[in-house]
Amino acid sequence: YKNELKEIIRNEIQDLKYYKNKSEILSTLLLFNIASLLESSTSNSRFQFDKFKTESWDIEHISPISKNIPNNSKKRKDWINEVENFINEEVTFTPDEDIKILMKKILNNIKIITKENDFESDIFTEVFNDFQFGFIKDQNNLDIDSIGNLTLLNSSINRSYQNAIFPIKRKKIINLDKTSIFVPLATKNVFLKYYSSHIYRMMEWNKHDSESYIESISEKLFIFFGDNV
Repeated sequence: YKNELKEIIRNEIQDLKYYKNKSEILSTLLLFNIASLLESSTSNSRFQFDKFKTESWDIEHISPISKNIPNNSKKRKDWINEVENFINEEVTFTPDEDIKILMKKILNNIKIITKENDFESDIFTEVFNDFQFGFIKDQNNLDIDSIGNLTLLNSSINRSYQNAIFPIKRKKIINLDKTSIFVPLATKNVFLKYYSSHIYRMMEWNKHDSESYIESISEKLFIFFGDNV
């Protein structure tokens, strides 16, 4: 019976989609966090139910749902500032030489844009495309609306991302955790790629990461329910 239960749980998890099953996904991710914390009897970590109850929470896309270019100069300037700060912090620590070369190219073009104060130029479009698609080399088969690309996040934090790509979201989550702002355990683990079976690109969330994440959710929920079978 346990094998049958394991298969049922996995199938149910795999079928959850953002636009069809929002309430079920929210409940599943909440239970996944709780089950993860309960698994270790020696852990001092706890789920902050008071924060979850008093704050508004969203189902966040790990890899963004939209890759559209910012539609006005102010948004483009804000985007440029965020990307420039990110690259300046990351470029010396990036082991991937192709990504490092791309980052340096992007920084050079950003200097041209900011010097000319022209955020509507073709150079901005080039920077945007280089940055967006330079970090998603293995996402063609990623199901954006699968639970494998979804996690829990505070609504106000979620809205501040404005469809930022995975590496920028990852950096923000780490910074939030450093300042002791409540981030659910599973959300933090997702952006640290804790659930990924093969970590070969820390700068993107791909189909393989998504599949490993779904497997981890299924396994934790099976342990949670299966112990009582």
